Parts: sequence; structure tokens; C-alpha cells
Amino acid sequence: MDIYSRKRNSVLTFLFVGSFVFGLLIGFALCYAIFAGRGATPQVQQAALPPVEEPTPSGQTVEPTVEPTVEPPPPAPVETAQPPSAPAGIDELEDTWAARHFFVAVNGTKLDDKTRDMLAELKPGGVVLTAGNVKNKIQTIPFIKSIKEAVGLGKDIDSLPLIAVAQEGGKYNILNLPPAEAPSAAMIGERRDLEYARGAGLETAKSLEGRGIGILLAPVLDVFANGAPDAMKDRTFGTDYTTVRALALAFAEGVTQGNVIPVAKHFPGRGAEGGDGVSALATLPDSPAQTEIVFPFMEAAGHEVPGLLVGHVAAPGLDKEFPQRPASLSPELIQKLVRDKWQYKGVIIADDLSAPAISGSMKVEDAAVQAFAAGCDAVLLLDGDPDRVRAVAAAVDAAAAAGTLDRRLLSEGKKRLDAWQQWLRKPVPGLKGGIPELPPLEVAGEPGTAETPPAEPAAQQTHTVVKGDTLYKVATTYKVTIQQIRDWNKLKSDTLRVGQTLIVGAPAPAPEAEPAPAPEPPAEPAPAPAPETPPAAPAPAEGTPAPAVEPAAAAPETTPPAPAEGTAPVTEPAAAPESAQPPADVPAEEAAPEQPAAPAEGQPANTKAVMHKVKAGEFLATIASEYGVTYQDIMTWNGLTKTGIYAGQELKLYVPADASVPAAAPAAPAAPVAEEKPSTYTVQRGDFLGKIADAHGVTVKQLMDWNSLKSIDLQVGQVLKVKE
Repeated sequence: MDIYSRKRNSVLTFLFVGSFVFGLLIGFALCYAIFAGRGATPQVQQAALPPVEEPTPSGQTVEPTVEPTVEPPPPAPVETAQPPSAPAGIDELEDTWAARHFFVAVNGTKLDDKTRDMLAELKPGGVVLTAGNVKNKIQTIPFIKSIKEAVGLGKDIDSLPLIAVAQEGGKYNILNLPPAEAPSAAMIGERRDLEYARGAGLETAKSLEGRGIGILLAPVLDVFANGAPDAMKDRTFGTDYTTVRALALAFAEGVTQGNVIPVAKHFPGRGAEGGDGVSALATLPDSPAQTEIVFPFMEAAGHEVPGLLVGHVAAPGLDKEFPQRPASLSPELIQKLVRDKWQYKGVIIADDLSAPAISGSMKVEDAAVQAFAAGCDAVLLLDGDPDRVRAVAAAVDAAAAAGTLDRRLLSEGKKRLDAWQQWLRKPVPGLKGGIPELPPLEVAGEPGTAETPPAEPAAQQTHTVVKGDTLYKVATTYKVTIQQIRDWNKLKSDTLRVGQTLIVGAPAPAPEAEPAPAPEPPAEPAPAPAPETPPAAPAPAEGTPAPAVEPAAAAPETTPPAPAEGTAPVTEPAAAPESAQPPADVPAEEAAPEQPAAPAEGQPANTKAVMHKVKAGEFLATIASEYGVTYQDIMTWNGLTKTGIYAGQELKLYVPADASVPAAAPAAPAAPVAEEKPSTYTVQRGDFLGKIADAHGVTVKQLMDWNSLKSIDLQVGQVLKVKE
């Protein structure tokens, strides 16, 4: 009996333990199947299995140790196995990493191990070269190569990290370029020459591209206003917002033509009051001047400049929610104004977050999260500390993981940054809408006076083109304009050939143009010491022969020929055909017949008048170039006080008498009837005040005054008065 009991208990124990183990295995298999089918790998803690008993030698009694029976938990319902909700398009977000949105600085002219490790680990989207990184071109090129190699994502100009530099010229000549390639904004502003500004941008871009630099943190669109720091004076194009707009966009146009991406700065305008935006927060005045300071940036957005850098500038008049919040951290200015109202689609970068203007009041890590939340696509981190970059990257990743920073914003920013890489692979030179016209220069307080062109060289010279010469370089060397060189040499293209001879200076006046010294002004043949118009000579006595004509009648050779023999003495003009006779009440000298049609008042000699009807998208500069004249001439001939023109407007131009003119330019009618300008305009999508002002030949200020506008923002469908 005892033996039987032992045998039975042994069998029961084996069956019980085997069933328990088998049940656990089945439970785990079901859990695995459910979670694997859902595409998720749950983190399951391994359960401790009961020990498997070794077979016992026969004849030995084994007292089973029975653990409390634990039923395996039933598989979790399908609903509870769902992973946390993810943003739509999660697959598109997988390749977004925080440092992709950083433009960092590095220390020294060679990479140290700590910096190299940070670059390899974080793979930042950009590196900004500073003055401390650059000696010369020979050193800069391998230095950039070492940065690309450390990151390991490619070695081309469009490979990450993109290389950027704030090369502004003048005192901010970071790359140590020669003066001809690096004029300051103030120097360009003094010349007030759009071609010179465009040429400066083109030459700067060529220098950058030759070193492997694809991003230029310039031009500066700040307007130098009262109260601005003196340091900004050399960095700005002037004090007039329309001049700043035109010259800065001309410079940006040249940069794009050199296959480099320009980034306009420092929105909404750092040349204002308060701090400098670096050591202390600057403030945009909440006054009418605010509109003029912001205007160039609105124009840059409208002309689709590829990049916009937002400064540490508070704008109380634009950010009502937090008046002292820096624009670089403000969704009101970045998202609502620039993105939504201005419809800007380029890259927006926050200025250096490690600058005291920001780091003095908050952690750089927190500032970075706020900048991305406000709508920035990238941020500058320029203190060169690898540990700081790591800390900021960790903070951004943590905020995105916690949901306090919407990953969709990072994803959209990455797409715009990717577009920069595509642009560098296949540049699209030129800005949308071309370059705006310069406003007329006001001289001695008289508005509307056209600017005086640069003085011509004292004497005509020649220049032989050498390797590396461009029209811009030649014009800068001789202190003339590019257009003057084109005119003097009748150039059809801006491409120069080595060895080509260029004329610099207007040709000397032809000898025949000088008044001939020989026949001294036969201007009114000196009335031969007129017998002092003798008092009426007494009539000869009847029968006395007529007195012979005095020598006065036999005029000197230089006087008009004497009347033919037998004709009456010249006491009255010879009878003219009746049709040519002047009205009786018009003095004879005023009614002289037009021998060939006398030129109209203001018409240059040897020219003919033609009319040009303005087409949409044309500017005075493009029309002047088409006809080989200057836009100042067109303004003078048509009595224009502003450079703005509108489609359908008719302009009178004077071209050389033997010149062929475009088919669309008919001869000017005797009395052209000016086409009446429309008095109102309905705002279309993509319109902005500067564009509307230019199209109707008025100023932004006039539009704002006539329409009582308190802001530069417009609404589609809004009706504006465009004529007083």
C-alpha cells in the first residue's frame, strides 16, 4: 500500500508540474503572437519558471514542494495593447534628429578631438565659420573638408553639414577677401547703384563657392534709425527703407546668381532702439517708424529670398501677447506674421541663442525649444562648446518625446532645410519679381531729384581684360558704373575675354562739335559800323541820278550773299509762299519755318521720339536697358518724380535718330494722351504694400496715409485707394 501510494503520488506530481509548465508556455506563446501581430515589441519581464525536476532514482521518496498555484494572466485585450498615439506621417519623422536643425560654431583653425567627436556623434545640419576659423583660402578649404569628413555624410557643398559664414564686407570681412570683393553695406549705400550692389553680391558668392561655402548670412536689411548702435552704421545700406530694400535685394540677387544661398537679417529690424541684439535685447519702436523698419523684410519675403534670420529684437507693436519677448522666440512674429500673413516658404533661422541677449535671461536649452515651437526651422549656436551643443540636442529631443514640442514642426523645418540642399545641387539664380527700383535721391531737401551718376574719368582710358576680371571689378577699379562700361563699349553681353580691350570714359568730343573759330559769329553781321543809321538821307533832287549803294550793300564774304543783280535792295524779306507766311500778328523772327522739325524741349540732338507702353513686371531700369538710355533720362523726359510705374503707362523716350527700336514702340504722337491711372486696387493673394506701391507709382507711406492703415498687413479682397 505504501509502495502503491508512493508510485501514485509520483505520477500525480509529475503530471501536475508538467501541466503547469505547459500552461505557462502556452500563455507566453499567445502573448507573443498577439503583440508580434500588432507590430509592437512589448517590454515583458521574464517570469521565473519552476525548476524542472531531475528523475529520481527508484526507491527514493520525493516529497513534492508545491508552490501556490498562480494562474497566468489572460492575454490583454486588443484595445489596451495599442501603442501611444503618434503624429500623422510618423514614418516621415523618423529621420529627424535635433542637431539637424543646428548651425554650430567650432573653435580654432583645426578640429580638436572633442569637437570632432561631437560632429561625428550629433551630425549637425550646419557649421558657421567665424573669424577665428579663417586665415586664408589655402587654410580654409582643407579645414572645411575636415569638418565634412568628421560628420561623415558627404564632402560636396550640398552635403551636411552645410557651411555658412556671416561675410558682410568692410569691417566684417571674415574671409579676408580683397576690397573689390568685399565692400561694406555702407559703401554700397553711398554709391546707390543697383548694378554695383548686384555685382558685389555676385563676387562675394563666387569667393564663397570657391571655398565650399554654400550659405551667406547676409545681406543686412536693417534700416539705420535714430538711436541705433553705431556699430550698425557700417553694416546697413542706409536710413531710407526703400533704398535699403532695393540695394539689399540687388545684393541678394547677385548672391543667388553666384550659386550661394543668401539669408536676410535681422528680422524685424535690429538697427532700431535699445540694445544691439547681441549683448542686450533690442526693441522695435511702437510708432509709425516701425512700419518703415519692418518694410524691407516684408519685401524680402515677397521676393522669396531663400533664408531669413530672426534677431533678438522685441516688437511691442507686433507681439501684443508678450511685448518684451524676442522675435526669435515669438510665434506671433514667426508663425502668424511671416508664415501665415506673408506666406513665406523659405528657411527661418533664430540668431545665436548663446548670445547674452538670450543666455543672460534663460537657459540656452530652453531657448532652443521655444525657438522651434515658435516656428523656426534652425537655430545658431555660436559659442563653440561641444558640451553645450550636446545639452541643447538632448533638451530638444526630450521636449519632442514628451510632446511639449510638436514633432510636426521639426519635420516641416527639415523639409525646408532639405530644399536648401536641393537648391545647392541645382541653383535657381534670381529672385522672384526681380530687383526693385531705387527711389529718386532727395537733394537739398527737394524730393524727386534724380541721383547724380558717378563722375566720369578725367580722360578716356583703355583697360585690357586679364584672367579673373569681371565688369564689376573693372567698374570698381575705375570708379564708374557697370552700365557706363556697357555703353562706352556697346557690349551685348557681360562676359569678358582675356585680352579684350575696354574703353573706360566717354570719348572726347569730336573736333567739329566745337564752334568753328573761322567765321566769327556771323551772328548778326555786325551792322557795318553802320553809318550809324544816318538820319534819313535827304531824297535826291529830281532828275539827279540815284546815289550808288554804299559798301554796306556789298557785304563781306561771311555775310549772306548779296541779292542777285536786278533785285530790289534787301529792305524787306523776300516774299514767301502764302502758306508759309506767318500770321500778321506774329513777329517774323518767331515764325521762322521749322528746318527740319525742331527738337522738342528737352529732346537731345540727333534723336527721335518713341513711345513705350509699360508691360506687367517691367521696371524703369529694364526699359532703359532695352533702349540704351538711363532710367534718370526716362524720368526727366516724362516728368516723373518717382521710379514706380504701372502696366499700361506710356512713356516717351528719345533714341538715336538712326537707331532701330522694338516693334512695340511706335513713334511718339504729337500730343500723347496720358492713360488715366485706376484710383482703387483690390488686394490679390501674394500682394504686399511695396509691390502695390511700385505698380501704381506711389510710395508705401502714401498708401498707408490714404487708406488710414495702422499695419502693413493686408487681406485678400481688401480695396485700397491708390490715387489721391
